Amino acid sequence: MLDPRYAAIIQDWAGELAAVLGRPANEIRAKGLRIDDFPLQDLEIKFADDSEARFKYAFFVESQSKKAVAVFTEHCGYFVLPIAELKITIVKRQ
Repeated sequence: MLDPRYAAIIQDWAGELAAVLGRPANEIRAKGLRIDDFPLQDLEIKFADDSEARFKYAFFVESQSKKAVAVFTEHCGYFVLPIAELKITIVKRQ
């Protein structure tokens, strides 16, 4: 069962996820993410204060209207971060 906090992120970001994943938002809301949604890539995130984070098998969705970025990881959960001064680099896995 999906942690209720993560389920809430899926519900809130289903429209943006639909655009990225090519599936209907109502399907994403009902069934969540699938294993094949997670690409063979890592995300390196640098914050305004020079703090850093790296997530394996992750992707992100940006929303200007929400002024936020949602990060979805295969193993470590989902996170919503403020968009201000955030730098995200995609690192392809081999």
